[in-house]
Amino acid sequence: MNPHGGDMVKFLITCPAGFENFAIEELKRFGIFARRTFFKGVLIGESERNKDEVLKEIREKDTNYICKIYPVMRIRKVLNFEWVKEFIMKKSGMISGKRFLVICNRRGMHDFRSIDIEREIGIFVTKKIGAKVDYKNPEVLLIIDILQDIILISIVNRDEIVIKKPKVMRKHQERILNRSELKMKEIIEKYPFIFDKNKKVLDLGSAPGGWVKVLSGIVKEIVAVDPAELHESVKRLKNVKHLRIKAEDLEINDVFDVITNDINKFYDENLELTENIVKKYLKSGGYCIVTLKMRFPEEEDSLKKYVEEFLNRNGFKLIDLTRLKSNRINEYTLIFQRN
Repeated sequence: MNPHGGDMVKFLITCPAGFENFAIEELKRFGIFARRTFFKGVLIGESERNKDEVLKEIREKDTNYICKIYPVMRIRKVLNFEWVKEFIMKKSGMISGKRFLVICNRRGMHDFRSIDIEREIGIFVTKKIGAKVDYKNPEVLLIIDILQDIILISIVNRDEIVIKKPKVMRKHQERILNRSELKMKEIIEKYPFIFDKNKKVLDLGSAPGGWVKVLSGIVKEIVAVDPAELHESVKRLKNVKHLRIKAEDLEINDVFDVITNDINKFYDENLELTENIVKKYLKSGGYCIVTLKMRFPEEEDSLKKYVEEFLNRNGFKLIDLTRLKSNRINEYTLIFQRN
């Protein structure tokens, strides 16, 4: 790739979809020779320059097409997580005794989720290396990028990740992130009184960010809670703060006007969690929106009875228990108000 050869530092770079060639040319200014991948907006680059100097220069100078760039330590063209663990053990000195966080950015079709990899590798590092997971203020980030059947591993400090706002728009129309985005649009259309530009929202089970993306344009502030990664387009939103923790582990000094919850739990487990969260963090008069999932369609009567007991026990006011057009066959949406 580099006509001069020599030892190369590798980078993963993201840019607006459709502007890959422009980004490749822009990166040459910094001595990075980049190539496309199978995924729009994702490039892999190499440079003979010192990585710290390259990152400092990109951070400080004006750029048009770079969204994110960070160094990559190894690339393997086989989907093998045992190799990932072996590599981490070889680099254990970079992690041992430090607070760390595993981030898996997965692109392509797989029979596993990003969060599954984050948990597996996080447990492995904790047991084998003795480091401590820290979702809020990690010293080291262990990033695993999966591009279908290619794995890229990065062990970096926060200042080695450069995030910039590109000066161009996407060429390709942005697709919806997931079905949740449609659900939230329907909720806003049916119950517009719940949201306005002055309200703060706590969103549980946020990733990849469908609800957050829709709400960001109509509310003041959103705290998104999910140990999994948010979509790049959502992470760039200025009024969104992402806490990479499970909702069960939430401990913050704040209260909210609205709590939204699209966590992948069955209705009884989710309402038990919701009850605790609402009591701690929802203002009096505030609204809560929860997706309730049944194990089987035959549980519909049991779900409705459970909801009635839940509302009566806590003195919550029912706004609606409905099946949205975008709900799956095993889902209901519950909306209630705290007195």
